[in-house]
Amino acid sequence: EKVFDTAGPLDDDGAFKTIDEKALFASKLSTKIESRRGNPEGRSIVRGNLQQILYNRCVEVGIKVHFGMKVVDVEQDADRVTVTAEAYDREKRSFTADFLVASDGIWSRVRQVFFPDVPAPVYQGYQMIISRAPTDKFDQMEMDCWGELWGKAHRFGFFRCGDGGTGIYYARTCEEDLDKDKTQKELKQILIDAATENRYDEKVVKLAKAAEISRLYRFPIRHLQPLSHHACGRVVLLGDAANAMQPNLGQGGGMALESASILSQCLLIGETLSKGLEKYETRHIGRTSIVANESKTNGDLFQASNAFTVLLRNSLFSYLGKQTYKEGVDELEIPDPFAYLFSYRLLSWPHPGKRSSCLPGD
Repeated sequence: EKVFDTAGPLDDDGAFKTIDEKALFASKLSTKIESRRGNPEGRSIVRGNLQQILYNRCVEVGIKVHFGMKVVDVEQDADRVTVTAEAYDREKRSFTADFLVASDGIWSRVRQVFFPDVPAPVYQGYQMIISRAPTDKFDQMEMDCWGELWGKAHRFGFFRCGDGGTGIYYARTCEEDLDKDKTQKELKQILIDAATENRYDEKVVKLAKAAEISRLYRFPIRHLQPLSHHACGRVVLLGDAANAMQPNLGQGGGMALESASILSQCLLIGETLSKGLEKYETRHIGRTSIVANESKTNGDLFQASNAFTVLLRNSLFSYLGKQTYKEGVDELEIPDPFAYLFSYRLLSWPHPGKRSSCLPGD
């Protein structure tokens, strides 16, 4: 609820456009229509704000968070799981629990231990530079609620993030290690130069110049092959450790929260831990794999790097845009292309059944 209240609504105009502001696919109505159908509206939030909300909740309920530690080993037997973690000073500590939810990221050490045959994440040929700009800069330019402008082998996007700011990102096709040692100040100049040299609209250049240096980051985009199982004994993978989401649908944090909710519910209704985890895999692996693969496909298309694929991409989205929405009519011509994301229903919460014996304690 806190995340939903804090995030920015996606209930205004938004569009995929060319760098010279020619609209290809304008999504003006989808979340409003979903709301009228009784489904939740789309919301957007920057990752740092999401992490802060989750951390604050941990503090509220008395969960201790250990910072600056990474998992180096994990073992399990019939009754317990033991994790060995290493701090920055190389000091090692062990933690023992009844079961382990491993959400240790795309380079998950836990996944490497229990699913050794899963290939390592593969670089997709492009990087993203992300940041945030103050909302007053956004409002003064009268830009859409969200948008993405496409060039050849590069694109620039933005979205309202509900915290008094606008999330911004720049994706560029390049070598994996390009600019990996640049400072945040140098990354901002790269962002400004990219907006200027690639002849983006002046509004985009202004957003790049307004980017907050302290929240500028660069990261290579990688693909993790979807797993056929997320659980092994008393261990279950969650988030990027299980189904790393490329950012092309904006579903990384959303899928992790969704997975956590469904996992909690399946453990509550499962007669045993193993049955609860089996229910979770049956319920959710298919969906997360679809979203992860769809995001990868979108990235391949959005980062088109030759004239033919750029023409094909722009023509396809222009056609879909014209077919999806009736001009000036408050209804959809064909089913909402984002309905599979925004119309998904979780199991009821709290579950009306009795507490499961697979969860120790109260």
